[in-house]
Amino acid sequence: MNMSSVFALLRAKRQLRVSEISHITGLSGATIKYLLEQLTEMRLVSLIGEGESTGGRKPAIYALNLGECVLSAVEITFDRFTVGLLNLEGSILWKYSEDISNPSPTDLVRSIERIIRRGVATLAMPLPDVIGAAVCVPGFVDETFKNIVMDVNLGLKDVPLGEMLQASLGIPVFVIEEANAWLLAEAEYGQAELSENVIFVLIGSGLGKGIGGTVMVNGTILSGSQGFSGEVGHMSLDPDGPVCSCGRRGCWEALGNLSRLVAMAQPFLKGSAQKPFPAQLRELVSLIESGEPGVIPLFKDFVAIHAEGIANLIHILNPGTIVIGGEIAILGELFMEPLRERVKTLVLEPFRQKYQIRLCAVAENNALLGAVALLIQKAISLLKDNLGMPLHQITTVHAWSGKGK
Repeated sequence: MNMSSVFALLRAKRQLRVSEISHITGLSGATIKYLLEQLTEMRLVSLIGEGESTGGRKPAIYALNLGECVLSAVEITFDRFTVGLLNLEGSILWKYSEDISNPSPTDLVRSIERIIRRGVATLAMPLPDVIGAAVCVPGFVDETFKNIVMDVNLGLKDVPLGEMLQASLGIPVFVIEEANAWLLAEAEYGQAELSENVIFVLIGSGLGKGIGGTVMVNGTILSGSQGFSGEVGHMSLDPDGPVCSCGRRGCWEALGNLSRLVAMAQPFLKGSAQKPFPAQLRELVSLIESGEPGVIPLFKDFVAIHAEGIANLIHILNPGTIVIGGEIAILGELFMEPLRERVKTLVLEPFRQKYQIRLCAVAENNALLGAVALLIQKAISLLKDNLGMPLHQITTVHAWSGKGK
């Protein structure tokens, strides 16, 4: 906890003297120096110089190690994967995307490894100098942050993706569900206050498919007993509705995914089916703004579906903030304004007083930033059981749980 507190301070302030950290945290100077030495050994922090003396020894100044600390983040969607190399501030140093189509677990691991190695070579650095990697996927991830339990859209089941990549790369690898990653990015780089009760709803993740969700309470994401909490997309809103990819009928994801809306609006999109999906969405926005008679009823039904799901979440969880993200952001306030009005008519009066519904403040690379935020959290938690060992040398599953050194 002390390690996390010191590191969090440096991330917020960028650079601090030992005395300043001691004053803010209440920890002794000797304790602060010890923690900083450990963070420096992990290459998360560096000594950048000395401040002005007030009569004694010049005070040491520490800061985030932006020059040497590189983290790898991977986003897997329905049709492609993206690999990024980032620093501790979330700045992207290198990024590359590649299309995928029903990959086997082995092929997926080989592809990700190949691209990570390409990026590392481009930055002219050895792979072991990468602190670690985190992979964002649109499926169920277990509580160890290692295994894809099931992803009905990618056709993956019981895939130890984290361990497979860890074995091939030789660096720590974690896996995170996409909505959790987006919320971590919003908390770390956006406007989500850690003191808030926040619900995040992801609408559209690659070709408009997928609806996901997650919940944060006082800075902690609720994971559930198996790590599956927040799977709002498979909340049934209509038992007689269309069959979902999960096999059930009328799931929020089956009724309200963006690809379904675009498919129903195709007769009015003038042959845009051959265009990239974001371009189709932008054309749809133009039709809605112009009041196209064939599209407006479809759009109103689309808004009503999402309002129903969000009203259910408000009644169950009583959040302070509902954050909406994903490809739905292309519609922006054109979607958000009627959504807010519709939700207001659906929730019970006592619930209307203190919640807000807003778009995600982080505008791009959300999944990559969230993966980096997870990796940084894990880096700190590892240190308590592996003091004195550089992070890149901690590669066994036992080391994560503290069962081995």
